[in-house]
Amino acid sequence: VCSSDLGETDYLVSVLEDITARKRAESERDELLRNLEHQVSQRTAELERLSLTDALTGIANRRHFDKALAAEWARASRSNRPLSIVLIDIDDFKVLNDTIGHLHGDACIKAVATAVQQVASRSSDLGARYGGDEFVMLLPETEAVGAQLLAERLKQFVDHITMPDPAHGAPLRLSLSQGVACALASRQKTAADLLLAADQALYDAKQQGRDRISVVTAL
Repeated sequence: VCSSDLGETDYLVSVLEDITARKRAESERDELLRNLEHQVSQRTAELERLSLTDALTGIANRRHFDKALAAEWARASRSNRPLSIVLIDIDDFKVLNDTIGHLHGDACIKAVATAVQQVASRSSDLGARYGGDEFVMLLPETEAVGAQLLAERLKQFVDHITMPDPAHGAPLRLSLSQGVACALASRQKTAADLLLAADQALYDAKQQGRDRISVVTAL
């Protein structure tokens, strides 16, 4: 605005700037940032998934199981519902692995993992590789009798799995020892108590001759 000495406006001066290119650049930058954020989010989710997955079998690993057990125990405590665990061990796996070789041993572990997933099939169930040749099924809202039935079903699946014996030619039959424990979650007990009971039941199954299911119902 330009004014005369008398304070009157003589003329106006305006400056026009074409901001189209700048707006386009800002839009492209925002789109790039959104894409990068999406990629980072996807990558983070994928890393989290991998951290909870057993590399050999593709099922849940022990870290995943530990997190799920804590969450399900808290949920069972609020609702006063039963929670069961089945601990599973492939009988004489070290001898079997040494006999048929590590590649066949890995195939054996994968076959049992598939059977565990088939049995722990509800959306709330979790089948996981606990470590080595051990597996676990976490069964929310399942009493001991129901967990035992699932353990027996798993046994039936595995009874039909055979592995080649390179030394003798005849196929080797797999068998499992399983420990079942059930509890009504409470403040007097912990998830660790339930896991310990299942471990004791598994130990009892092995001591009794393997290829069997031992159940703890008094927890």
